[in-house]
Formats: sequence, C-alpha cells, structure tokens
Amino acid sequence: MPLGPETRYDSRPFASSTPNHGYSIEQVKQWRTEQEKAGKPSSLDDFLLAHQLCVHCRSAGKFISGVHWQDSSGVEHTIELLAPGVPETIASLHQRELKNSLRWDYTYATCEVCEGTGKRPG
Repeated sequence: MPLGPETRYDSRPFASSTPNHGYSIEQVKQWRTEQEKAGKPSSLDDFLLAHQLCVHCRSAGKFISGVHWQDSSGVEHTIELLAPGVPETIASLHQRELKNSLRWDYTYATCEVCEGTGKRPG
C-alpha cells in the first residue's frame, strides 16, 4: 500500500466492498454522478447510507487490524495496529520491518457496528 511517511493509518478499506452487496463500481459512480448533478449529497458515505450499507467499515464487514510477517531469519511477528498506544502507521512499519521480510499480510477484525455483515444496522 503506497502511503507517505506522514500518512496516518485509517483501518477502513480504501475502496468499498459494494460489489459484495450487488453494486458494481460503475453503478456506484453513476449514482454519485446523478446525485451530484441533482445538487444532492454524493459522497461514498452518502451512497452507503442510501443503500443501507455500513459506513463505519465501508460495507466490508471488517477492518485491517494489524500486520503479521516473517522476518529474514524466519521468525514470525504480529503487531496490532488498533491497540491503544500503538503509534504505528503501515508506512512506518513497512520502512522499519516489512520491506526486508520474507512475507507479510494484514490481519483483520470484524466490524463491531455491522457485526461483519457490511449492512447498516437497524
């Protein structure tokens, strides 16, 4: 993920998971364009709200919660990015640890607002 060194970590997915709920990217773009032309709110969050999808996780049902990696010596490591007191960004973690790792991947946590469904509660 190409983030600059000053980028603060946002655990929400960068793109919505709307295709998982039956909306293609093209449909989302069309809806947003139509809303904008009509002078109505047209952000991605507005789309999610209008279609009863969870804004908190952008309809993914989960968040990136941490990173798990194996260093060049084969030792496994995990860091929880959402833990209190962890001032880590993915960019700083990559610079310090991940760029020389053998392999790495994100770990995920279920969205507490929608309980993993990606749909707006209520």
